[in-house]
Amino acid sequence: MQRDQFMELYDIAVTADATSRDREALIDAIAAVTRIAAWCDSQQIAYAQALDKMGAVPEDVMAKASRCDPRDAERIVKRADTANKAPGVW
Repeated sequence: MQRDQFMELYDIAVTADATSRDREALIDAIAAVTRIAAWCDSQQIAYAQALDKMGAVPEDVMAKASRCDPRDAERIVKRADTANKAPGVW
């Protein structure tokens, strides 16, 4: 995703909030947030793959860097491993 695409999605995402009464704005915001989240997931997978290629223990690095539960980091690394085994899927 290019920066301008990301920023466009961000702008759409922040036009609505929990107090919004505009249904279409909420639907657009949900769609934008979903695309941003998918992009973030793909970035985490790519970073886990890069760490693995460096010989690092991706689970440890990712858990520490993101301050997440080690099980969450392990799930990301498993997804990265799956993506390596089936590169056309990602």
